Amino acid sequence: MARIKFGDRWLQVESLLANTAITPLSAQENSALQFYKGWLNGQQEFSFKTSGSTGVPKEITFSRTQLEASANLTINAIGLNSSDVALLCLPVENIAGAMMIVRCILAKVDLIITKPSSNPFFNLEEKVTFIAMTPYQLKTTLETELRKVSELRIALIGGAEIPQPLISKLNKFSTTFYATFGMTETISHIALRKINGPDCQDYYILLDGITASVDNRKCLIIYAPHLNNPIATNDIIKLYKNGFKWLGRYDRVVNSGGLKILVEELESKVADIFVGLEIKNRFFITGMVSHNFGTEVVLIIEGESLEKEIEHDLMKACFSQLGKYRTPKSVMYIPKFEETESGKVDYLETEKLLRK
Repeated sequence: MARIKFGDRWLQVESLLANTAITPLSAQENSALQFYKGWLNGQQEFSFKTSGSTGVPKEITFSRTQLEASANLTINAIGLNSSDVALLCLPVENIAGAMMIVRCILAKVDLIITKPSSNPFFNLEEKVTFIAMTPYQLKTTLETELRKVSELRIALIGGAEIPQPLISKLNKFSTTFYATFGMTETISHIALRKINGPDCQDYYILLDGITASVDNRKCLIIYAPHLNNPIATNDIIKLYKNGFKWLGRYDRVVNSGGLKILVEELESKVADIFVGLEIKNRFFITGMVSHNFGTEVVLIIEGESLEKEIEHDLMKACFSQLGKYRTPKSVMYIPKFEETESGKVDYLETEKLLRK
């Protein structure tokens, strides 16, 4: 049986059922402890909330057997083993954090718990070889923790699309970085895409036993043995024999003057422009009602307004690289984006603030 670290104290996982009090505990450590105890006591059902990034959050319950099946798919796909040391830096209340614990239990991996933050490695002395984190956490660690990143063997990056400028920084590491595709409804990821090294992949490869199809909107439908029913998504894809290429969200398509624009595809190109102009603000693109186009493309930037000259250069670059019809017709600013409980940008709530 593996170990788990609370603060500066390592404990054998099987000892967690003892009545000995473990204090003091952070909120994250307490959540992890309760999950471990539930699992070790044979708890058969576990409930999680969906992220709510594109709709109303809801609660879903999965069986212990389903969580085990999902975890084993990942363990086998990435070769996780008992020599690894994992870092839990995602909230245990969410499926991504809980599944890190399940993988570590089944693969007998030592686990270090840390508070979810932008820099998971802050004040960490131990060598970590396995981590799951968000693109924002990856960005921060690449800026401040190069040694710790270089010590990783495997890193799973999920929760949002990874900007291409961030991916381009990963080739100097021997670490294997995977972009993950999944959601609460699929019990974490169902497909992986290696994003660095000479054997990096252009599309997501489905995990063993999982298959996919598309509906009449060209949106992904997922079939997995550990899921009770097929999962229909709003993710527009290009389907391959063993996987798929993600193109964007159906509910984030902007229909401007009859032209259907995939927002995420546009955001990827704008991200490159931001890097070129050294603009570090977060942003997203949306559609807003227009008298001329029905709906027009709008660029939403977090933080204070850019200097007029920089904004001019930004729009000029957009026009040059995106063309007349895909270039944002206006730029709007908001001090701070609204976020979901899992830390994703809440597009719906942020747009509500802009429309007030």
